[in-house]
Amino acid sequence: MTRLFVVAVALTFVFAAASPASAQRTDLGRPATIDVTNASPQYVFDLLAKVLECKIRVDPALKSPITLRMVDARINDILPVISKLIDCEWTFDGKDISVKPMPKSRKRSQRGWDEHYKKLESRLPAGMRFDGVTLKNALDAIAKASGLKLQPWKSEADYKVTIDVGGKTVNQALEAIIAQIPNAEGVVMIRTPNGGMGQYRVLDKRRTP
Repeated sequence: MTRLFVVAVALTFVFAAASPASAQRTDLGRPATIDVTNASPQYVFDLLAKVLECKIRVDPALKSPITLRMVDARINDILPVISKLIDCEWTFDGKDISVKPMPKSRKRSQRGWDEHYKKLESRLPAGMRFDGVTLKNALDAIAKASGLKLQPWKSEADYKVTIDVGGKTVNQALEAIIAQIPNAEGVVMIRTPNGGMGQYRVLDKRRTP
């Protein structure tokens, strides 16, 4: 089940720009194998540059050693993994790549989102069960157990739910609970790492015309 936050907080390691018309575009979908232990960032990116046949400019401030093994993986999958390992970000102009340290503000934001998603995948206590409990009270209990802030969507707060969510992840529990509510929008309100409340779609109950 694909879930979507309907809030303007998309954070990514890749910032693509249009490639010059005169340059041959570099294919980041090429497969590569990386198997390194305590290797310098410059060394690792040099390996990728050889596979891509392009230039990868690495900021000399990036010095954290990289230990990574990925076999026959696409380079556009390898780059985000490296980015998380050494707190860097990269830009791609269609031909070449530039890599630099991630700004502290964005690093804090990214770590906040990582922790947020970790909570959504955390498991609820065994034996957590709701019997004819309002949606609001059920969400309050899940929020207390997970450290999240959850609220019902619009007028759904008083719907009653009966379900055993013990041992389920928060995402699984929310999906199962919302599925019990007739004509539900399929979303709950959740506090995001930036402090605001946003719609979190846990179940796609929208009808396709």
